[in-house]
Amino acid sequence: MIGQIYGMSMVSSPTDRIIWFGMAENIFPKLSEFSPEELVFIADEHDDEAFALALGQHPAMIKEDGFCEILSGIKDPFANMAFGMKVPDAENRVKTISEKLDQLNCPAYFWVGPCTKPENLDEILVRNGWAHLASPPAMLVDLDQLITPPVPESFELKRVKNAEDLAIWRRAVARGFGLLPEVAEMFSMTADDQARLYTAFLGNEVVGTTALITVNGVAGIYCVCTFPEFRGRGVGAALTTVPLLEAYEEGYRIGTLQASSMGLPIYLRLGFKEVCKLKMYGYGLS
Repeated sequence: MIGQIYGMSMVSSPTDRIIWFGMAENIFPKLSEFSPEELVFIADEHDDEAFALALGQHPAMIKEDGFCEILSGIKDPFANMAFGMKVPDAENRVKTISEKLDQLNCPAYFWVGPCTKPENLDEILVRNGWAHLASPPAMLVDLDQLITPPVPESFELKRVKNAEDLAIWRRAVARGFGLLPEVAEMFSMTADDQARLYTAFLGNEVVGTTALITVNGVAGIYCVCTFPEFRGRGVGAALTTVPLLEAYEEGYRIGTLQASSMGLPIYLRLGFKEVCKLKMYGYGLS
């Protein structure tokens, strides 16, 4: 279906085409090789795929036909989420999820992108008690054109490689985002070449976190946080660019991320451009 929409006969989706290019040339294509509609799909899909990868090993995760639902019972909306490019039997699925949340007495997030089906999902969510909370921009950059300012003096980005590193990362991401420790643990259950976690240091002090998630030939930046007392020193830019330069050396040519209001000015200066907005709905947060 996607191939028919975007006029491609060789592959079925924009990201399939990225993978095909990568297999053939060992270098993935640039943004200029895709239409505006395809770029929206690429940015929208990556967010869902990254969540699915990061949370995929949690026992509460349910995956079905392009849709993911994780209702952990932890009283934090990041621990109870639904997302995916297609919500099967949306009317009943949203109703069932809402009823489960009532039983658990837990808040939750539901992510909706511009390519999410069905197209009336927003209306279904509102009818079942969900409220629109935010519309963060999804952004892309051609890594050939990524602007890379100098890293701060004494800055070090250390990749998580063992249990001790992982414990440090979890404490840092919990502090940076105000998460419960068990929620930080949920988002770090997968740490391999496809999902790489990094802790940032200035000298011997932990100052923030980031993560590089590579899905379907696109390099995505997630979990970016800088502790308040270290902001304004270029740490946020380094947390974004250093992992993407690593991905570039491996042949990746497209970078993506979802911007908070605080991070947006930084990402624009680095060369990222908004291609669409994602919508975050909340349940049980009033």
